[in-house]
This record gives sequence, structure tokens and C-alpha cells, in this order.
Amino acid sequence: MEAIDLYGNAEPLPTKNLNTVMILAPHPDDESLSCGGTIAMLAEGDKKVVVVFITDGSMSHPNSKKYPAQKLAATRKAEAIAALNELNVFENNIFFFDKKDRSLPCRNEPGFEQNAEALKQLIDMCKPDLIFVPYQKDPHPDHRATWQMLMHIRTNTQKVFSILEYLIWLYNLGKDDDLPKEKFTCKYIDIKNYTVQKQKAIAQHVSQTTKLIDDDPQGFILTPDVLQHFNMNKEFFLDRNL
Repeated sequence: MEAIDLYGNAEPLPTKNLNTVMILAPHPDDESLSCGGTIAMLAEGDKKVVVVFITDGSMSHPNSKKYPAQKLAATRKAEAIAALNELNVFENNIFFFDKKDRSLPCRNEPGFEQNAEALKQLIDMCKPDLIFVPYQKDPHPDHRATWQMLMHIRTNTQKVFSILEYLIWLYNLGKDDDLPKEKFTCKYIDIKNYTVQKQKAIAQHVSQTTKLIDDDPQGFILTPDVLQHFNMNKEFFLDRNL
């Protein structure tokens, strides 16, 4: 897909009146890539930041003998905790749903409503003012399923919270049909004072950013051309709360 500027008329996101913010991360690393600076800024400002990891990330290196699925899932969980510690979010505000990577049910698939209900219960408990979620058509099935879960909750329970969508894979893997068709505005948070923290958090995801797992040539790794999208002084989000 050709590069396209979705952020041209971005507006700053007011955060003064936020009390609790939730980040939905389909996989460990999505939180640091998309919202690392925002998380650090909000945590420093005494906002409650809750991070929810939906899947276990166990399929990034499916052919590795050194890191079979159970070991890889444990590794990625430890990396996620370490990354969030860099951002001053600690374990009492970190939740793991441990759903199987690349197998998260989408709407109308078996297990979807049960997963949505579990997420609803956590939202009821935490009462976030704002929830960050992957973009509706981000090119990964778990990202899309996570978005669908949150929309199902808001549609069926009339929860009172704002939603902002973050992009992970649109620029690298997206097709023209994945671009937003509905009206939206773009918001940003200036993270220039938190870029070092963000990069330290990303670096904690060692299994995804290095050749730690060296026995699966087809395994996933965050390459420099991908990481460059997450090394800016602003973090951008799509806002369709219109």
C-alpha cells in the first residue's frame, strides 16, 4: 500500500480530565509500540493506566524448538511486564487474558461473546474514561478481533468511555481496502519527553526485536523499517467518537 498521511490535521489530545486509561494490546509489544510514550506521560501525571494483553504471543516463532509455545508465551509475558515497568505501570494494573495467538475469535465465531464478556467485566471493574484499541482494519486478525470485542461491549452495554484507535500494521501490510472509509479526526500526544522511556520499553521485548530465538528462520522480528514508525516525538490515534 502506498504511504498515505492520515495524520495531517491532527489535534492534541486533552488529558487533564482523564482519571483511568486502558490500553488493549492483542500481543505483548503492541502496547509499547503504539502507546509507550503516552503510557509513560499518563503514569507520570498520576493517571491510572491499565494494560490488557489479549493473546499470549506464542505464535511469533512457531517452528522454534528452543522456544516451544508454552515457553515463548512465558517469555513474552515477562517481557511485557518488564516493558511496562519501564513506563511506570506495575503488575497490579497489568492483565493477561492468555488467549492463543492468531486464534482470537472474531464476531460470530465460537468464543467471541465469552471473550467480550470477560473484557466487559474488567472494564466494569476498572471504569476507564478512555480506551486505546487497535485500528478497526489493522492487518492482523487478532487486532481486528480485539476491536470487534470492544465495539460489541459498547454497542450492547452502552458503556460510557471514549475510544481511540492506534495503527500498528497498516503502513507495512495494509491494502487500499484497509484505509478508513468512515469520517474520523486524528489526535496526538506529544511524547518528546518520553521517547527514551518508550524505546527502552520496546527493547524489553527481546524475543521480538533481536535474534534471541535463532532456530526459526521464518519467525517474526520487528525490523528497522517497522520500528521507524514508532520512533517519533508524537503518538497518533484515530478518533471516531463523532
